Amino acid sequence: MRQLFFFLLLACRSNAPEKGDPVEEDPNRDQDEDGFPVSEDCDDANSTINPSADEICDGVDNDCDEEIDEGVLQTLYLDVDEDGYGNPNEPVEACEISDGLSLVGNDCNDQDDLSYPGSAERCDGLDNDCDGEVDEELQEIWFADKDGDGYGDADDFIEICDPPEGYVSVALDCDDLNGDINLDAIEICDGLDNDCDTLIDDADGDVDYSTATDYYFDMDGDGHGADLLESGACTPPENGVPLGDDCDDRDAAVYPGAPEYCDLIDNDCDGLIDLDDEDVEGALTWYLDSDRDGFGTSDDTVDSCEQPSGYELLEGDCDDNDASVNPEARETCDERDENCDGNIDEGALGSENICPGQSCYEILQDGSDNGDGLYWIDPDGDDLAPMQGWCDMTTDGGGWTRLFGSLYPTFWESLNWESHGASDYDSFSILEKRSYFADSNGTYRFRLQVGSTGNWDTNTPDYQTIWEQSHDPFSSSSSGADYLWIAGTEISTCGGFNGLHDQHYRDGGLYAVATEQDDGDASSCWWLQMVPLRQFGSPNIYAGYVDGYGGSGGVHLWQQLWVR
Repeated sequence: MRQLFFFLLLACRSNAPEKGDPVEEDPNRDQDEDGFPVSEDCDDANSTINPSADEICDGVDNDCDEEIDEGVLQTLYLDVDEDGYGNPNEPVEACEISDGLSLVGNDCNDQDDLSYPGSAERCDGLDNDCDGEVDEELQEIWFADKDGDGYGDADDFIEICDPPEGYVSVALDCDDLNGDINLDAIEICDGLDNDCDTLIDDADGDVDYSTATDYYFDMDGDGHGADLLESGACTPPENGVPLGDDCDDRDAAVYPGAPEYCDLIDNDCDGLIDLDDEDVEGALTWYLDSDRDGFGTSDDTVDSCEQPSGYELLEGDCDDNDASVNPEARETCDERDENCDGNIDEGALGSENICPGQSCYEILQDGSDNGDGLYWIDPDGDDLAPMQGWCDMTTDGGGWTRLFGSLYPTFWESLNWESHGASDYDSFSILEKRSYFADSNGTYRFRLQVGSTGNWDTNTPDYQTIWEQSHDPFSSSSSGADYLWIAGTEISTCGGFNGLHDQHYRDGGLYAVATEQDDGDASSCWWLQMVPLRQFGSPNIYAGYVDGYGGSGGVHLWQQLWVR
């Protein structure tokens, strides 16, 4: 080894220039002695820069591959708010982290240093923890409280962190427009669910009965009553109102607070009428009443709230010079229109012999009746011999004309059995006029009454029957098929309903003019009959009839036959 060393040393010296000889410079010489000549070294002044050097993050091409910091740069993110989390949309290639950069690029709001992944969520309308949700688990439901009673409307709400003015956290207000109605309210008697428990007034066990009301009957429906209907009631009774100050509960236009009109009425119930009340409105039309009968004529009028002398409120007088002529006068038989309705003598039918009715029923239908009693009638309608007849205007529909009557034993004696006595006598007959009471079909409507006590105009009959039959009972007979029983006792001796006809007399009977015996019945079937006192030449005086009322024959004290 030593010999080799010296050999090399000698060789070097033999090649070295002599002292004083010029030295020739090698342009490719490795000046930084990193083992790479200038031709291969991109920076031969820096031994750390050569093709075999490792690239480091220093902004220099360390490995001479004409790329700088390749493979050693790292991706950082712009972190404006310096919260340690960068903006994923602002990446930055850098060697190392510096101010304003972050290795993490998942900040959802790089303008707010309190908003980043993992930050505490705050109720601020922002996604503080960057999880894609805003104010999650921090928002609450708030209910609109329109009436300001602390309870909101369950159907009107918002979901937010902090409630705006007018919103509360508790709902269940059943009337959010009334501050006196809520869960804390006291149930009172007012027809409302004050405490929102769905129970009203009496139905609520917690109702305060000190708020009960006196209710007054409101007859006219104007909201004001007069007579006390129920005292201390919680629920208003039917037609009951809490105000009992109506001064006329029959007039819906009269009540406290109503407009006062010029009508002679205290409309507003303040005790002042018309001109005495400063609030009076309008005027009245007054009619001249020359004859002082209370009705004026429309030919002369004055509009005034105060009654002028000689004028009346009521009009319609058709003869203002005759006090007996006015709309309230009773019509009499004088061929004058006394009640000013445009008709003459109507309603006076039967009142005098100059305007008789044909029957009591016609007088009733005309409206001329004035109760039971005597009326002038003209059954045959010839106006030659009107007569007074007794009319029953009050029972069984009214309008019954008395055709026949008899009272035992004080019968009248006359061979003219069809016409006898005055109309108000106990024994009476206008049977000769009977045919004029039948309708156009020849049908009669009869009523037969019998009594055992008193007489016909003072005592109630023991029995009566009302029926129709289609033949004259004093001149014809039938099988009984044309009888129609209507009311009263339905007599049914002799095999069927009994009317009246003359079959018994036709069969030779001396004592009967009309009986219930049909033309097919045995001659003994005459339990009911009507006859005059003297019976076609008989020397004897009989009771006048035998009847089958009650199921057996017998004599009654009186009988009446009526027609309608």
